Amino acid sequence: MRPTSLLAAVLYASACGLGASEPAAPEPVLTDVARPHLTVWVSRDGSFLLDGRPGTLGDLEVALVRLDGVDGVVWYGRDDPENEPAPEAMQVIRRVADHSRPIAFSTRPDFADVAAEAR
Repeated sequence: MRPTSLLAAVLYASACGLGASEPAAPEPVLTDVARPHLTVWVSRDGSFLLDGRPGTLGDLEVALVRLDGVDGVVWYGRDDPENEPAPEAMQVIRRVADHSRPIAFSTRPDFADVAAEAR
């Protein structure tokens, strides 16, 4: 095959989409307020709030299982992010990672910075 014929064949195949795989579906936006989410705020002392209420690691596990079923996301933040986190903060992150839940990070306890990204 001549080089010009080969080039024409490649261009034709490309234009027709031959040999191309389907484009991947875009990842849902982590900050979409309509997407199921759980807010987790960890205090300096290691206590944490789940959706604004005091929670335990057991409560977190139940909430993460629920999120697994609806492809939910975790909105996470903690006090004093410039310093080392409390051990409990690391346990929270580990549990979220164990469930392969995506995380959106917040710098505000009301999660307004995360929610604002969706607008």
